[in-house]
Amino acid sequence: MFFQRAEVDLAALVASSPCRPDFVLLQLPAGKNQLREFMFGREGGKRRHRRRRVDTKPPRCPNAFLLYRRSLRLETRRYGIDSLPFAEQSKLLAAWWQSENEEIRKHYQKMYTQAQMEHREIFSLGDPAPVQANPDETPSKDRSGYYDLLSPTSQMAQEGSPLDDGMDLPIPFLF
Repeated sequence: MFFQRAEVDLAALVASSPCRPDFVLLQLPAGKNQLREFMFGREGGKRRHRRRRVDTKPPRCPNAFLLYRRSLRLETRRYGIDSLPFAEQSKLLAAWWQSENEEIRKHYQKMYTQAQMEHREIFSLGDPAPVQANPDETPSKDRSGYYDLLSPTSQMAQEGSPLDDGMDLPIPFLF
């Protein structure tokens, strides 16, 4: 008797697992060149061309999760996970990230700090600039003199004022 081999949808099988399966290998980029390739892609490789920004603002540095996601890119293609909708892929990879052990997460945090230094070096950003006040904003009104008019020691009641004739005026009591 012949048994038919059941067609297993690997994408659905992998998507049903909250933890990263053992057969999906995790590639840990270690070198500087691999890190640059992770951050900005290959120089000569095929890439979708995005519209270039008009301003000179550099791209953002990828965080630890994005580096993790990029390291699993080839494996997700191999097992058909990339056939899932992007939102489902993102949920799946986020669940895998949450289920990873601390050692791997610390490795990617370390890679993130290296990527930040690399990003600053490539774009010659240096240290982040302090936040400066916008010169176009209207200055706030100075209300410090407003309460002086109401106080008994205002400038009008001081000595030498034209209103000061030396007479003590009774203060009316309000009951």
